[in-house]
Amino acid sequence: FDIETTSLFDIEGELKPFDYSRPPDYYRGRDKRALPYIWQAGIDNNYYYCRDFHTFGDFLLRIHDDDTAIIFYVHNLSFETEYLFSIIKARGWHITQMIARGLRKVVTFKIEELNIYFRCSYALTNLSLEKSGKYYNCDSVKLVGDLDYSQARSPKTKLEPQELAYCEADIRVMYEFL
Repeated sequence: FDIETTSLFDIEGELKPFDYSRPPDYYRGRDKRALPYIWQAGIDNNYYYCRDFHTFGDFLLRIHDDDTAIIFYVHNLSFETEYLFSIIKARGWHITQMIARGLRKVVTFKIEELNIYFRCSYALTNLSLEKSGKYYNCDSVKLVGDLDYSQARSPKTKLEPQELAYCEADIRVMYEFL
């Protein structure tokens, strides 16, 4: 499982994306927001995408099985948990069996009602997604440079084919090395 987000900063009352031409000090002390604009998941070599993040809850309901645990790996689960927890809370589901290395450093948790676990693949490899693919000699590779993170995106932003390929590559390389 993976999501892509846009990071936005409050610049004089207006939300704007990060501008690499500005010095890092420019952003110090400014309020930061993030907006998920696509989620993707891989199950048995099938890949699923949706632009509306809250539909991930519907997806989980559709695939869950009371008798069989489902495990989703997420590279850097700590980042995605903020978004996942909002869906879990909105649905009235409960998080159990959480293990964390520290505050906001989640390694694993379970959605009790669905028998679905989320686990951090970064905690397994201690490598970036790109380096994990290389280290484990994956055929799939993380695409680098195909997504301009300074561009503001929303769930309604049209994504170009190379941007969608970037999203899918993240899932493919993770699926392959796991």
